Amino acid sequence: MLREIAEMGFAYAELSHAISYGLWPGVVQAVEEGVIKISSLHNFCPIPMGVMHPSPNCYEFTDERPRLRETAVKATLETIRQANKLGARAVVLHLGSAGSRTTTRHLARLYRRGRALDRAYC
Repeated sequence: MLREIAEMGFAYAELSHAISYGLWPGVVQAVEEGVIKISSLHNFCPIPMGVMHPSPNCYEFTDERPRLRETAVKATLETIRQANKLGARAVVLHLGSAGSRTTTRHLARLYRRGRALDRAYC
């Protein structure tokens, strides 16, 4: 994959949160051989062990459960370590969710009705 990207004329690539540990040795090899440089990694990269599909939000810093917040931190530190190993200068983070989607929809409905200053909105 990285060779094909380089052959298209790109000198750098961002690695997404879809890179599994199975693909990781090939990524490291391509970088070490100078095939391509890595500009950034998209958290979590590679996918954390136990996560079965690409998901940048599989762990969130805003999770109510302390153990899952801790897992988000550990997986992010691993992404940062890997970014450093590959010479990437940035890591793209998803920091979490802010509130429930149903609450957001309800507030948007009130806002559209001109009720942003009503007690119900506040």
